[in-house]
Amino acid sequence: MVAPPGRRRRLRWTGAFGLAGAIALLAVPAGTVAAPPEAPSGTLTITAATGSRVEVQRSGAPWEAGALGMQLRPGDRIHTGWKTSITVTFPDGSTATVAPMSLVQIKEISADGKKTLFLTLGEVTVEIQQLPGSRGDFRVITPTTTASVRGTRFSVLYDGSETVVSVIQHRVVVKPRHGRAVVVNQGHEVSSIARSVGRPVAIGRAGARDHALAPAKAIAVLTASISSGIDACQAKAYSVTLAHRPYGWRATVHVQAAPSFDTLWKIAGRRVTAMNSAAKAITAGCAR
Repeated sequence: MVAPPGRRRRLRWTGAFGLAGAIALLAVPAGTVAAPPEAPSGTLTITAATGSRVEVQRSGAPWEAGALGMQLRPGDRIHTGWKTSITVTFPDGSTATVAPMSLVQIKEISADGKKTLFLTLGEVTVEIQQLPGSRGDFRVITPTTTASVRGTRFSVLYDGSETVVSVIQHRVVVKPRHGRAVVVNQGHEVSSIARSVGRPVAIGRAGARDHALAPAKAIAVLTASISSGIDACQAKAYSVTLAHRPYGWRATVHVQAAPSFDTLWKIAGRRVTAMNSAAKAITAGCAR
């Protein structure tokens, strides 16, 4: 548990899903971009990073630190930590940028250009390069939704309960797990749960209801509000999930420590308030 105000201590991180281990540091300076190496067919490569906390799990093996130039295959998983994002590049030049505190699994990279990622939590932004003779199909699947595209730019955010698909260029087919597909055009986004897709709205508005911020904005406001406390406590924030409440959102930030714990936050408009003792300790910076 976080040390209460009046005592400062460093929190030890135990790695993804409670696996004991040291902090996974990307083996390059933060903000570095690497020239994409020649990747074998069926692989993708880590080509850029911002921040220094990223780890990779290769087909069920123990988690290990990520590194620029590392080649990944179907079945591998990627987790980004606090203030860390990475870009992975496919053999055809298509890219996927994984936002902070996200968990993604590579599901498919086929010879005819099909690519599939499974987003367990967080956000991924995709930019597709379609080669001549390649189908260029790209899917991002979440627990509630599948976003399918050809030759476009789009982002998918999953906050633990619903999915938001934003179309930056061209169009995307969005299909809930148990419902009808909806075509979303450039400049619009939708929120989706397992049984239905919401009405397309302008980017930045999907998922916002009852005067609450949209999910991406809520996460950005939360991150800005608690960043100094997280850093002061040297807490290793692992993930964030959102749940709608009458006042807006209740956010849960999971912190990997010994033992791991959750901090609970109330997001009402742009105001963020600690809701449990662990969150209050973070707010106080674990200081006297």
